[in-house]
Amino acid sequence: MPQHRLWFRLKILIFLPLLLTTCSMSSNNFFNNSLMPDPTALMAEKFGGHVRSVESNGIKIRIVEAGEGPLIVLVHGWPESWYSWRHQIPVLVAAGYSVVVPDMRGYGGSEIPQSIEDYNILELTADVVGIVSALEVETAVVVGHDWGRPSLGSQHYFIQKCLRR
Repeated sequence: MPQHRLWFRLKILIFLPLLLTTCSMSSNNFFNNSLMPDPTALMAEKFGGHVRSVESNGIKIRIVEAGEGPLIVLVHGWPESWYSWRHQIPVLVAAGYSVVVPDMRGYGGSEIPQSIEDYNILELTADVVGIVSALEVETAVVVGHDWGRPSLGSQHYFIQKCLRR
């Protein structure tokens, strides 16, 4: 196979999931205004989850959730989405956990605040706390990757009783 075709296929494999997740960001997008299924919902189903939005910290956050049992929240890094945790979802569900993977503010299908100040660590932390609260659970294990990890470090300011790091 010629080198340029291999490179093109590699780019498609890398960027297609990100493109599909990004295409479903806005309520005015192609997927919500047509008979086309939401590609994020299709991808979530493939990994055993379903998609919905919850109110958290004054904004709508899209989450993928799956399973029954103690709650684990998986927080993605930059510039990712819930999709970066896709392989962990079925494994954790099989181990008996309820798994929630949000698209953090400004990513994927979650609301996109306009002010840069709305993306500080305390706001990101409050988003995770709000997700747990919206799910009406008392405790959760929260795991962060890349930029998702620092947002967990501020949680002790908010919720000593609600989450365990």
